[in-house]
Amino acid sequence: MASLFGNAPVVAYEPAKQVTQKEIRKGGPSKLEAPAKKKNIIIETEADADFTPYSDDYLGEQLANNAVAEFEGVRYRGGGTTKAGMDCSGMVYATFKLFDITLPRSSHAMVSATNKVDLSEVKKGDLLFFKNNRRRNIINHVGIVTEVTEEGEVKFLHSSTSSGVIVSSMNEAYHKNTFVSAGRYNGN
Repeated sequence: MASLFGNAPVVAYEPAKQVTQKEIRKGGPSKLEAPAKKKNIIIETEADADFTPYSDDYLGEQLANNAVAEFEGVRYRGGGTTKAGMDCSGMVYATFKLFDITLPRSSHAMVSATNKVDLSEVKKGDLLFFKNNRRRNIINHVGIVTEVTEEGEVKFLHSSTSSGVIVSSMNEAYHKNTFVSAGRYNGN
């Protein structure tokens, strides 16, 4: 039977007990009993078919889950990076900071911290970049993919000026029309 860690068995140790010599009396003279010895226990389990200890998607899933849990509902504040208020890139920046990852602070600079991914290939934790300011021809909005449904709908968390940090869908016409590219954090 294979364990979760290849063919090597998993070794677990019983917790150390605070047992020292103890006195035993059974109607006669006292005698001392030796302390209990630590036992090695070999535990072999079959791996769960859906469980991978360190999948490539683990960071992305944690980024997306934590972004929603920590920041959904926070009000919009230009330049903000805290729960008191945040803009779109501030929300992404703060999410990555939860994992001690420092991204550039602006949405157009964040593109350089990602590898381009086709929208049909995005996963949880990937970033979506938008141009939604007609006067400026640069990326000025970013969100984090939170879900890709079985039907292929991409949902993402972002900070909107009117509603604060919310989950939206790429199926909405506004987001389809302003979408520029998607990227996956490249670890640099």
